[in-house]
Amino acid sequence: MNNDDELLTRYVNGKLEGNQRQRVLDALVNDPDLAREAELLQALKQGLQHYENAGEPPIELGLARLKRDIQQEQNVSDTPSPRKRRDLFWKGLAVAACLVVVVQTSLVVFTGSDDTQWELLSGGGASDAAPQLQVVFAPDTTIAQLEALLQPHAAHIIEGPGALGIYSLRLPEDSDAISLRDQLAESALIEEIYLP
Repeated sequence: MNNDDELLTRYVNGKLEGNQRQRVLDALVNDPDLAREAELLQALKQGLQHYENAGEPPIELGLARLKRDIQQEQNVSDTPSPRKRRDLFWKGLAVAACLVVVVQTSLVVFTGSDDTQWELLSGGGASDAAPQLQVVFAPDTTIAQLEALLQPHAAHIIEGPGALGIYSLRLPEDSDAISLRDQLAESALIEEIYLP
């Protein structure tokens, strides 16, 4: 039937006869998607007929409901209900909290000096001189195996895994990153290891 929507609509409305009707019937038997579409159109038609039989088309029902809702809103007095007063209280409190944050931020930005030392609470960046390694562990490596591998070298995972499965390790400041890299590379738990 080549997706002829007009023929399908005419069929559902009972306006097809002869060869055209037979073509649509054959297509409905051979094409389950087309048969479901015909069922949907039939259900829509029946739903619209229900509203027409009720005396008011669905558009007029929706318009009447909208007018009623608008009238109710206009009849509501201007005095706020207890709920609206409570909402206003919380909104005002939220605005005040935002103002406090803005003031604190501006004080930090405008009164900070260039010699201020910032340190992350997580400890990252506390020691920029500490050597690091980038490592990709074997997929089946457990936490216990990682701890057993890294603990003797006092190495710590500081980041990862990234999108490519790469972990960043921080080594003690006095360690030799190259020799430690070579030692760790011999482990079966490590697929790749390199200096960043």
